[in-house]
Amino acid sequence: MAKKTYIYKGIKVWFSKNIYKKGGSMQLQMWCEDGPYATLTVNLSNGCAGKNLAYVDTNNYPWAPKFLEEKEIAENTGIIGYSGYCSYPLYAFNMNKI
Repeated sequence: MAKKTYIYKGIKVWFSKNIYKKGGSMQLQMWCEDGPYATLTVNLSNGCAGKNLAYVDTNNYPWAPKFLEEKEIAENTGIIGYSGYCSYPLYAFNMNKI
């Protein structure tokens, strides 16, 4: 299956996914031709149910929610997870777009 590609700030990007060993939520890595671009998700100790759910790392990538929503890659569930002083929105990902 061909990888789905998107354009972010003029750069062609695509995704790889994995599952965090602890918690079982999805880990989503964004790539470009030069290599890894961003790890868009965080692994919180409370985990989350479902293999298409992940907390988006808005602390390091504040642009990620807008990009994911505009490209219809993911939708905000309205649930927030916390780690230290940071809060992270839980997103449901459209697996056909990854």
